[in-house]
Amino acid sequence: MVRNPKSNKEVFGLVTNSYSQAHYACDCWDLEVLTSTGWVECVGCADRSAYDLAVHGNFTGKPLVVRENLEQPRTVEEWVIDIDRKKFGPYYKGKSKLTERCVIYQVI
Repeated sequence: MVRNPKSNKEVFGLVTNSYSQAHYACDCWDLEVLTSTGWVECVGCADRSAYDLAVHGNFTGKPLVVRENLEQPRTVEEWVIDIDRKKFGPYYKGKSKLTERCVIYQVI
């Protein structure tokens, strides 16, 4: 939470969960401001990924992608998280699923 020194109003930014974000979004962020009538969402940013391209491609039957031939193949190192839920669950109790999702999201 950040306090605006000019108006002394409170501003709050949050990540929306999968239940409150649009079906096409892979990530959403909201900016809310505390007004005299309560919290009001001022800005909502949704990462639509390639949703529009996929829908248009499915409708037209033509792929809307760009491919580039590389002179040498790329080598990518990936990390995999392996959480021991027998230890993780009791430690975080009722928040273990949410905490696990946050940990996985931060690593990606």
